Order: sequence, then structure tokens, then C-alpha cells
Amino acid sequence: ILSEIRNSFSYCQPSLENYNLIYDLPLNSEYGGIAIYIKKSIKYEILDSYKINLHGVENIFIEIKNSKKPIVIGGIYKHPYVDIKKFQDELLKIVDSSNKNLILAGDFNINMNQYESVSHIRDYFDILNERKLHQVINKPTRITSKSQTIIDHIYFRSNERNTIKSGILTHPISDHLSTFAIISTTILILQKDRPLVRIYSKKNIENF
Repeated sequence: ILSEIRNSFSYCQPSLENYNLIYDLPLNSEYGGIAIYIKKSIKYEILDSYKINLHGVENIFIEIKNSKKPIVIGGIYKHPYVDIKKFQDELLKIVDSSNKNLILAGDFNINMNQYESVSHIRDYFDILNERKLHQVINKPTRITSKSQTIIDHIYFRSNERNTIKSGILTHPISDHLSTFAIISTTILILQKDRPLVRIYSKKNIENF
């Protein structure tokens, strides 16, 4: 998932071999936008019904079809001027309408470093946590001489047993650090109960 791809992305789409590309560009701004690269071997469906229809929020939602358990992935870019409460309300419509496994990633421009000091930011994260949608990036993703902010997020909600490894890549390929999450799934196979069988062998009869 690439965030803040800007309007020029439509003219110079960087292609990756064996990957499909879908994107959502800002309507009235040079900045913003979101894109998702999807390996061609992966079957997916674009979920227009999940789209957040809020000015200043570019977003794409897809459902991965290869898995036995549905997985919805959303890429989101929220412009800094978008009110957090309005964004939260629109996001909750999606979160509350589905019980599918869910991954959200992008530049949310909500600084998790202000969790303790800003009440509406604390409320935002608490409400998502109550719905088991956990933000797994906890290190600064944009670092300047004046600030260190956690504004690039990865959220994850699952009905399965999972192991998650997440972090940031410190190579400065842009003014934001890249984030990643590796999600391992454990599938429990329940064996059928063995039926009770009496074996009437000569040896068992003698032992009885």
C-alpha cells in the first residue's frame, strides 16, 4: 500500500512485474491519494460498498478471495484537515457492518504520540480497540528536526489465532518511514471423535 501518491501518479504509474495496481487520487488537491499493489496470482474483489465517502479521504477496499476466511484490506489516506470525529464515524460504519478479518493501512494523519495528551485522539484509538481493531505501529513514522509523529498506521482485526510482527523500515525513501506487518495464521484442525468399538477377540475375552 502506498499513501500520498499525489495527482502526478496517474501519469507515471510505477509498474511492478506480476502485480496489479489500483488507486484513488485526490479530487481537489495536488497532495494525498492511495494505491494498492496486488500480486496477480491473488484473486480479489474491489469493495465499492466499503468506500468512505468523506471529502479529504482517499481510500480503496478489497477482499482477498484466495483464503478460506474472507480478508478485507483497506488503504486509506486522510488529509490533515479532515476532522477526526467525522472520520471516526465514517470508519466505524465499515468496522461495525462486517465481522470479516480486517487490515487497514495508510497515512491517517492522527498522531498516536498524542494519545495521552489529546482527548479526542485518545477516544479515537480507544473506540477502535473496543472493536478489536488494533494499531500495531508504535514507533515514529515521520521524523523532523522539530517533531516525531506516529501518523502512518496499520490496523488489524482477526477472528483467528495470529502472530503479528510489525515495525518500520528506517531507510529514508521519503519523508515518511515505511511500515510493515507480517501476519502468521495458525489453523487448528479438529479431529473427529473416534467411535467406541468393542473388539471381541479371543485374547480380549480371556483377559476379561
